[in-house]
Amino acid sequence: MTPGGGGDGGDGGGDGGDGGGGDGGGGDGGGGGGGDGSGSGGGGGSGGDGGGGGDGGGVVVMVVVVVVMVVVVVMVVVVVMVVVVVMVVVVVMVVVVVMVVVVVMVVVVVVMVVVVVMVVVVVVMVVVVVVVMVVVVMVVVVVMVVVWW
Repeated sequence: MTPGGGGDGGDGGGDGGDGGGGDGGGGDGGGGGGGDGSGSGGGGGSGGDGGGGGDGGGVVVMVVVVVVMVVVVVMVVVVVMVVVVVMVVVVVMVVVVVMVVVVVMVVVVVVMVVVVVMVVVVVVMVVVVVVVMVVVVMVVVVVMVVVWW
């Protein structure tokens, strides 16, 4: 009478669950081998490989970093543009003020020259009138003296 064969080994356990961003746990070991007729069971199967690790939120962190960098770059560009616009406005205002001051100075100088010229003309006219009157008076006196004699 020959001994009957041993029963089949049981199935191995399922894969371990994902570990929040880490590697998954290993699967359970396989079932024992069938009997060889002598009553001793076969060795157990090896444990299954651990499941792959889940995404550890790295994509979200990268997106947040990129968004923050874009916001910082935009803010820097806006600040630089505002500073440049303010500097241009200040330079334009300074140039306008300098031009106005120069125009005012030129007008003042022209007015002073005109006034001086008018004063000189008036003085020359007065001197000429006085000289002419003196000459006329002298001529009249001389004529009267000659006629008197």
